[in-house]
Amino acid sequence: MSVARLKGARFRVTIHEPFDLPPTGDRERDLTAAVTAINAFIEAYIRERPTEWLWSHRRWPIGLYEGMRRRRRHARPKALAAHRQDPA
Repeated sequence: MSVARLKGARFRVTIHEPFDLPPTGDRERDLTAAVTAINAFIEAYIRERPTEWLWSHRRWPIGLYEGMRRRRRHARPKALAAHRQDPA
């Protein structure tokens, strides 16, 4: 399903055909093919309307979010220290 903004508060909801993902017997290859097909579909839609996309849950691996949180936590004190040293 996808939703496109038309004008004002009007939207077009489109229900797409299901992905045709025939099993090959190789589970790892099937999963890779499914994820690749889904990501390609999402990417194509976002490229058509880059200002309209929204992802409502954590899309990326949890480690990425943990790394971002750690970087922010470590960057904050440095920024505050630099700000306090600034005589202006």
